[in-house]
Amino acid sequence: MVHPFHFRFCWRDSFIILRTEEAGVARVVGHLLALPPLTLSVTDGPPDLEVRRIGNDGWVLESAVVTYRFEFWNDLLLNVIALMGGRFLQKTGHLVLHAGACVVDGQAILFTGPSRVGKSSLALAAWLAGREVIVDDWLAVDSDCHRAFVFPKALKPRVAGRAVPAHLVGRLSVDHCLVGQINDEYRLIIGRGLPQMADYTQDYSIARLYMLDRAIGPTSHVEKVDRQTALQGILAQTMITARRTPLDMVRILRFLLERGEVYRLHVGEHDLERAVDIMFPQRNRRDQEG
Repeated sequence: MVHPFHFRFCWRDSFIILRTEEAGVARVVGHLLALPPLTLSVTDGPPDLEVRRIGNDGWVLESAVVTYRFEFWNDLLLNVIALMGGRFLQKTGHLVLHAGACVVDGQAILFTGPSRVGKSSLALAAWLAGREVIVDDWLAVDSDCHRAFVFPKALKPRVAGRAVPAHLVGRLSVDHCLVGQINDEYRLIIGRGLPQMADYTQDYSIARLYMLDRAIGPTSHVEKVDRQTALQGILAQTMITARRTPLDMVRILRFLLERGEVYRLHVGEHDLERAVDIMFPQRNRRDQEG
């Protein structure tokens, strides 16, 4: 009989317990999240996530509220990673915005919008262009001090199938990426241990907010956004948690509006490079040469 392992993944003052008979699950997840797990002999409560092998037919992944069954190893790993990020957010009680973020001059530049507007694609394009990435679609923030936190979540842009896209093959080694399915969509997980991924120990003051939509035409362009449009957009993209409501996000929005740092970015088709240059301008020449 195989006895299950218990692994603890820690972020700041929170932790998640993963129970599984296959240590490889914890090893790969920990590597891709840059969050080395600690093996426990006993625990003082039920696990947050549990992985069980079902003979030769795949795996079951369980949490307190959902149960999934997987035939493919990569699909299992991607879903463990996705659920782990969500569980950390639930445990910490942070205010959560449906947004991506990158670092410019030591500050967080946020970009928000509905699903499929292109947040993960923009985060990937920014990373490929050498910008420092905080997150691609769920951001933990503090409304009291207007700061964004780096938390355990991997970039996961959509891809066409189970292979790494050809233009990324030379940029990503096999041990720092993974392709699989989440919610019937193929996703590419990009490891948090790679250069230009923001460190978990950091948090950043929020300097600017872009509200994304698709441009009518090929060219990306930016404009100021009025207060009412900004309010409607930010409330629609703020997650309700046990400790926070969308109204908490209004404090950050007001702070940015008063400084004239809220914009509408229209992202042109196949014009991600210009959109990245608009949101995250290159460092000065001295920094680039250094």
